[in-house]
Parts: sequence; structure tokens; C-alpha cells
Amino acid sequence: MPAFNPQKLALPSFNEAQVLTVLAELSAEVEDLKAKVKEARLLAESTKAELAGILSRLDTLRATIQRGEKDIEELSEKIGAENDQILSLHQDVAILKQKAEEIKEEIAKLGRSPSANKLKRERARLNVRIEDKEAELSQLKPQVEADKKALEDLEARREENNHQYRAVQKELSNLQAMLPSPYLYTDLYSAVTKEAHANYYLDKDSARWAKTLGGAFGIVYDLSCDIRSGKYRLDRYSDLIGGRSTASVEALYSAVLLGHSAKALEFFKITSDPALYFHNIFNIMRFWLMGFYLDQKWAPMRELLRYYRHSDGMRSAYVEAWLAILDGNQVLFDRAIRFIVRYEFQSATAKEGPELISLPALTLAKLALRHGLQCNIKVQTVPQELLKAALAW
Repeated sequence: MPAFNPQKLALPSFNEAQVLTVLAELSAEVEDLKAKVKEARLLAESTKAELAGILSRLDTLRATIQRGEKDIEELSEKIGAENDQILSLHQDVAILKQKAEEIKEEIAKLGRSPSANKLKRERARLNVRIEDKEAELSQLKPQVEADKKALEDLEARREENNHQYRAVQKELSNLQAMLPSPYLYTDLYSAVTKEAHANYYLDKDSARWAKTLGGAFGIVYDLSCDIRSGKYRLDRYSDLIGGRSTASVEALYSAVLLGHSAKALEFFKITSDPALYFHNIFNIMRFWLMGFYLDQKWAPMRELLRYYRHSDGMRSAYVEAWLAILDGNQVLFDRAIRFIVRYEFQSATAKEGPELISLPALTLAKLALRHGLQCNIKVQTVPQELLKAALAW
């Protein structure tokens, strides 16, 4: 993380006029988005039964295909073993016949003699073994042919099931294309939280703020449940899965801030996916750090922190903040939290207006206090009154 002088660091600030301007614009935006979301939910409700049916058919077909693949693999291995056994039997028969032929020639040379009679008895035993081996072959060959026919049937069924699966997937894609964009919900979350922050700046009503934030968390929670259930195409909305979106990160941190740690952990498990643990993406790193913390998975959490210990910028600031919380390092936390609040909103445009409250920074400050540290930063985006109220939640 770049070095800086805390005493000279310019922290974000804003005034009442700016907040009133933002609030006026946000109020209209929130109402418009709520109307669109209401319409979207009505449309989603009308397709709910059809969507559930398609998803159920996909699950059934997927399970059938998986069972079929296992059956094909097992039967292929069985046929392979049977072919090996047939080859071995053929080799045994060939060796035994060659040996019997050699004995026959030896008998002819010896004529009538005790040695010849002994060789005849040995040759007779070889012929019995040859007959036994050939009997095994005669039994095994029809079984192999039957297994090969069964394998052909399984492979034909696999192709048919895959064809059905692709057809049902196409039905799902067509239905998903009719559904409203999930970005409506993330946009509504963003607008509602910003409106709540603006109202809090004006009225300092922490209970009202907490209630609104709780409702906003529900918006993102429901969206994650919809995504997990297969309602939306993952290839089209990949930036909303696995904790990649800022809305997911802020919702998770805000749930912890509001004292809903159990619900936050549930949200983390619904939203995250170990197969999509792309922690090189900043939001996913932040998301998993909180998830590990809530789930008390200290070893993977420390491993992730060590991995990015010598990174820079905001990533380093979050790493240092979490390390400070876990290790009780006040100096490190002061440094990290000041960096976060200084640079977190630097990409906001003048049109978007000032960011009034930093939910992640406020949450980290609460956790720091819970771990015996102090929050020494005095900045509007981390309101001390709100932080004090959060300790009781």
C-alpha cells in the first residue's frame, strides 16, 4: 500500500446542500425502480411454475445423464476385462495345443514303450485342459456380445438424453430471456441504501436507517437465491455471481453491521461458490474474507491474507484491516481504515453525488471495536453515532 501522511490525508466530506440534492434525485429513482421491480416480480411470478418445471426436468435429466455415464464407464471396464480374459484364454489354448502337438510328435518317435504311454497320459490331461479353456471361451463370448449390445444401447440412450437436455436448456434460455434484468434489483439496492444514507445524514435516525438497510439486504439476498436456483443465465450475468458484485459485498458487510451474522453467513453460503473462488477479483476477495470470518475458518482466511499481504492499493488496505482486527494491531488498523475511507469512493462522478456512508469501512470499524481496538478516524462516511448504535445491534 502506498505510504501517506495521516495528518495530511484529505478525507471525504460533503454538506447539507449536496445531500439534499442527492436525496431529491434518489427519491425519484427509488420510486421508479420500485415500480419496475414490482412489475418484474409479477412477471416472474407468472412464470414461476413453468420455470420450476423446467428446472426440475433439467435436474432429472442431469441425474439421468450422470447415472448413464457411470453405467457406460462400468460396462466399458467390464467389457475390457472380458476381452482381456478372452485374449488370455486364447493364448492359453494356443500354448496347450502346441505342447500337445509336441508330445504327439514325441510319442510317434518313441513307438510302443512305457515312456510313450506316460506321454499319452500327459497329452490326454492337456486335451482336457484345452477343452475346459474352450468351454470357458464358448460361455464368455456370448456374454461379451451381450455386454457390447448393452453398451450400444446405453450410448444411444446417452445421446438421446443429451439431446433432450439441450432442448430443455433451450426452453429455459427462452424463458429466462423473458424475465426482467436482475440488474434492476442491484440498482434498487444501491438507490435504497444511498437514500437511507442521505436521510440519516439529515435526521440521524439510526433505527430508521437500520430498518431500511435490512430491507435492502433482503433485495440482494432474494436475488442470490434466484441466481442459485437457476432463474438467470450465469453466462449472461457472471458479474453477479460468487460475490463479484459490489451489491453482494455491501449487503454481506451491512448484515454483519446490523447484527444479523447468522443471516449474513447464510447469504455468503448461498452466494459463494468454491468453484468460483477467483480471489484475484477484489470484490470476491472482500466477500470471502468476511465469509471466512463469519464461518470461523481461520486457516483459509489467514492463507488468503498472507497471499495478498504485499499487494498495494485498496486490496492491501482491506488485508491490513483484517489482519489488524485478528491480531489486535491498532496502528495497522488506523492506517488501513484511513486508506479505505480516503480512496473507496474516488471513482464516484460529480453526477452521482457524494458517497455518504461506507458500509464496509463502518462494518470493519465495528468488528475492530468488538476485538478491543479503537476507531480513531473522524470522517463523515464513518459516522461515530451510527458506529455506536451498531455496537448494540
